[in-house]
Amino acid sequence: RMAYDSSNETRKELAKIRKNDKGEHIVITEITNNSTGVCNIDIRLYYTNEGDGELRPTQKGVRFNAENLEEVIEALNQAVI
Repeated sequence: RMAYDSSNETRKELAKIRKNDKGEHIVITEITNNSTGVCNIDIRLYYTNEGDGELRPTQKGVRFNAENLEEVIEALNQAVI
């Protein structure tokens, strides 16, 4: 399996939400492809690497086209109690 190549992307971190005391965070990032201009939203679980203390992404997450953001927000608002 090839490693993910992010060299053609511009990333803008929108939010970092602390999930627990184990060093896990939920990170929301806007990712734009520099060639196509396509913008995606990535919501992903990150963990703190014990070796260097850096936040690293896990496979647990979702990425979707930013054009769908309004619909995703409307759906998530239905879950708010």
